[in-house]
Amino acid sequence: MSANSMVSNLKQYPLAVSSALLLIVCVAVIFLRGDVLSQLEATETELNTRIRTIEQNIINSNGLDAEVEQLEAEVASIDDRLFDRSQSAVNANFFYGFENKADVLITGVNQLQVDDAILSKGGPNELKLYTALVYEIGCEGGFSQILSFLFQLHAANPLIRVADFQISEGSKAAPGALTAKLRVLVLARQN
Repeated sequence: MSANSMVSNLKQYPLAVSSALLLIVCVAVIFLRGDVLSQLEATETELNTRIRTIEQNIINSNGLDAEVEQLEAEVASIDDRLFDRSQSAVNANFFYGFENKADVLITGVNQLQVDDAILSKGGPNELKLYTALVYEIGCEGGFSQILSFLFQLHAANPLIRVADFQISEGSKAAPGALTAKLRVLVLARQN
């Protein structure tokens, strides 16, 4: 078979020849670009995921400004209720102010220099923005008066938590009198 006879055979079937050439070109392109296609599909999937995330964030951001304002108001409310570590006399007088309200005799208010291990750095409930002041308070009175004192602490504006509470019989000279010893934690500004 000579070259002229091959060319004449090819001219007889131009559709088949062009289809065969097109098939060979397509197979070559798929073979050479097949790995790029899978990379592009992965990139497309990642970009579609990011688009869905951005669209969801846009939906979720509705009303975000109002929530930020509300949170800032809550933080300001907490800041107004904090004790100041440097004003130890003012802080102690705060507790003595409950004597008349609860009808108890406060025998002592001592600010302890040791931090509460749970709230200190590295503790399970570490305070990052605030600190806690630890007070030991002693008081005497009847059972209902001591409960009233505890309620007054609970209802007070500063953020106070009673960490330890011990109650025992008071002096024998005053029957029915009880002595209470409390360890309280008060949220304070960080220095």
